[in-house]
Amino acid sequence: MAKRTSSESSGGSGHKGASDELVGWSTLAIGFAISTLLLWKNGGWKVFHAPTGMSVMEFNLFNICMLLAVPFTWILIVLRREVSDFGFTPGNARGAVILSLIVGVAYIPVLALFSGQRAFQDYYTRVLMDDRVLIGVGWAKGQLSGGQIDYGRFVQHELVMCMYMLAWEWFFRGYLLFGLRKIMPTWAAAIVQVIPFFILHLGKPPAEFWSSLAGGLLLAPIAIRYKSFLPCFLMHYFISLGNDIAVLYFHFR
Repeated sequence: MAKRTSSESSGGSGHKGASDELVGWSTLAIGFAISTLLLWKNGGWKVFHAPTGMSVMEFNLFNICMLLAVPFTWILIVLRREVSDFGFTPGNARGAVILSLIVGVAYIPVLALFSGQRAFQDYYTRVLMDDRVLIGVGWAKGQLSGGQIDYGRFVQHELVMCMYMLAWEWFFRGYLLFGLRKIMPTWAAAIVQVIPFFILHLGKPPAEFWSSLAGGLLLAPIAIRYKSFLPCFLMHYFISLGNDIAVLYFHFR
């Protein structure tokens, strides 16, 4: 498949601002720079305390800033292009919501299978403890147990996670995917965007780490089909929310 022309990229209405070539190559350069920075900053994070001393909240906010605010600023101020050129548009919003709900429901058995496993429990229980969603957790029989849920903190945590997932999906299935299509075939852009997405899952439970590769590849054609990263964001967030709920359920079961 050939790269998108200017008219294809902007719905045939043309565009103002930087050329497609500058857009594409700058997307590649900035995407590499941000991904490398996050790999260094996030890398080796052991949930409770990162090497840089970030808490879960600081970790989330730093990622939101780098993945959402920096590309937005570059596109609007330097490139003088519309963010809709990069998939930041409702697209087929109704279809996106319906598809996301279907996938979210279909994913429930997967959450039931994995969220109770030791690797997920150890990882995500500590995340929720660090963000003070879970308080008073003790140690018994070689694992974390007991405690109680602060529901106010849970709502706050999930609101931040919603923005976190929006930033991640916008960066990979929006900014990178649509930006790289200016200079390369769609299949190549899909592969390039999934590489840093996959690598940045280092430190997550093994099942989640390896599934991120397949997930990142499968989400790319969905973004292209709906001309928006919105369905990818909704699916990713519904799964994230479901995982947190499932982890809490298995923790107290």
